[in-house]
Amino acid sequence: MRGKRFWAVLLTGLCAASITAGIEGWVLLPALVLAVLCVWLVSELAVEGFEGVCLGLGLSVYVAGVASSFASNLPEVVLACLTALSPHLSEVPAVMVMLAAAFNSVLLSLLIILVTWDRGYIAVPSAALTVEAEAMRMGAVMSTLYALVGLLVKSTGGATPTLPREAAVFPLVAYAVYALLLQRRESVERRDVRMGRAFADALIGVLGILVSSEVISRAAEAWVADAGLNPVFAATILAFTASVPEHAVAIVGARKGKLEMGLSNLISGIVQSILLVFPLVALISLVVLDGFVIYQLIASAAILWLVEKAITDDKRLTLDEGVFMVLTSVLGILLLDELSLMI
Repeated sequence: MRGKRFWAVLLTGLCAASITAGIEGWVLLPALVLAVLCVWLVSELAVEGFEGVCLGLGLSVYVAGVASSFASNLPEVVLACLTALSPHLSEVPAVMVMLAAAFNSVLLSLLIILVTWDRGYIAVPSAALTVEAEAMRMGAVMSTLYALVGLLVKSTGGATPTLPREAAVFPLVAYAVYALLLQRRESVERRDVRMGRAFADALIGVLGILVSSEVISRAAEAWVADAGLNPVFAATILAFTASVPEHAVAIVGARKGKLEMGLSNLISGIVQSILLVFPLVALISLVVLDGFVIYQLIASAAILWLVEKAITDDKRLTLDEGVFMVLTSVLGILLLDELSLMI
């Protein structure tokens, strides 16, 4: 473990140095490779650290996955907020955030397929059956209401529809209630763990995820700018790169036998994109409810409904559900890119 900490700190430092030096020209590709290596290495430390801290505090492994999801979502939050403030990228952040939820759905589906291929099914954790399911229903309803506002204004031929900033407060309140209920329902007996070491691993992991994600995001932004991509395709690239840390945490957790942590990381990541990140973007910058955003709101509601039904219908996740979820999620992403060529 000491060797992993050393390499994690070293790679994080090199990523920070590349940010200081500037990620452009010939530096772009080496910096990107370095950042990808860093994010995978520090994700392993983050998984171990969050698990130790949560168990030491009397919280379940599922909560540890939610906490790691929040930490790995920080780059997405930062990138979305920064692009929302940019006058040249104002169309990107809202679509980018909801695309990140779609990418999480794709990875969740692939994780289900890989695990159930031999095991037959995955028993759904109790927290996913209660708090997560309720949060997903709330997210689906709010996304549908937002889309209806845009559709009604467009159908009446009124002014360009925008999402009222006060409407973004309600998902944030819903997420705060979700986090509180999750903490209360998932308390377990405290375990004897080395809290200092666990906290250090979690801190190194979070810092490494943030720094390496910044490198990945800057490299993607530079490539998007050089290629002159349209806003929707640019949002797709940025959403995928911003979700790389979360994917790494989930896959590493599952590979190390912590399947519950991997599942909670991805499920809560979908919820966070809709109930936390998107409302923050709407508070910072006015979200125009154009065709792309309306489509993604409807698609996000459908994804939330699909995942919620998968985990509540029989309290297990099966191979066929994983296959149907990945097909639906990929179709939604491809149709959005095709839509960008039609409108």
